[in-house]
Amino acid sequence: MTITDRIRERIKGQRVLITGGSSGIGLALAEQLLELGAVVGVLSVSQEELANIDERLLPLHADVRDREQVVAAMQQFVDHAGGVDAVVNAAGVSLWKPFLEMDDAFWDLIYDVNVKGTFLVNQA
Repeated sequence: MTITDRIRERIKGQRVLITGGSSGIGLALAEQLLELGAVVGVLSVSQEELANIDERLLPLHADVRDREQVVAAMQQFVDHAGGVDAVVNAAGVSLWKPFLEMDDAFWDLIYDVNVKGTFLVNQA
């Protein structure tokens, strides 16, 4: 049995929710897990990106900064897949400004998506 066969055997049927899964690293991972036989839900704030994903992926619209949206999306995934085996927190913003030019709103956006979003998704 090859390493790929062993990986496929372990992944097949696993129920995986990926935040930030409609683009970039999250989408690439979602597509790979799907090919290995996982049931994959991709959570994104972008309706446009969700409309363009592989139809075999479950699109879940939510802003990871909003607890109610996250809980609703997680429930939608559980209802579809029957549970959750793994969560991949790939949602994130990477913005740059010189330190002295950062204001509270700029910092809050980065913190809320990258830290609070991870907390809310994992808690849900």
